[in-house]
Amino acid sequence: MSTKTRCPGRISALARQLTAILLIGLVAILTLAAYRALAQDNGNEDFTVYLHPNDVQLVRVYPREKGGKILEETIPSDAEFEVVVEAKAGAAIHGSGGKYSIQIVVRDLTDFTVVHRDNLEGNLAYEPWDEPVFWHAFPVPAQGPAKEYHIYEVLASLQVGVRNPNVTFTKSPLFIIW
Repeated sequence: MSTKTRCPGRISALARQLTAILLIGLVAILTLAAYRALAQDNGNEDFTVYLHPNDVQLVRVYPREKGGKILEETIPSDAEFEVVVEAKAGAAIHGSGGKYSIQIVVRDLTDFTVVHRDNLEGNLAYEPWDEPVFWHAFPVPAQGPAKEYHIYEVLASLQVGVRNPNVTFTKSPLFIIW
């Protein structure tokens, strides 16, 4: 009568292979998470995005006090504020003078409404986007006391080109009207 026994060497080899696969997957996930954090950094003044010469990218979008210089997470309900959009274009596409369109949508996540929309259109390499690195501040009116303690978010999109356009999106960190 033959008895089947498990080979301990075989099990440990399988365990080592599964461990290696899990570690590779974990490293891949962590690398992707770090890349996404880089691609959407909304608070670092030294933020750098490296682009292909034929690519454009919305770097970040954030609210700030009117005329301010930094991201604000709290906006007074009785004050106008600005939504800043930062973008970058590769040298080749920027030099082409292609048509672009930037849209922003300010959303109130508390009552599920759109409180403001705006857009900017033009051609790359001309005012106001005459340099490959670009930013624009969209004015947003005061929200009033009815919007106190409402949580907001800004969505932004950039479209470059007419046929088969290059399109990129980003969103702001959440902020509150107080």
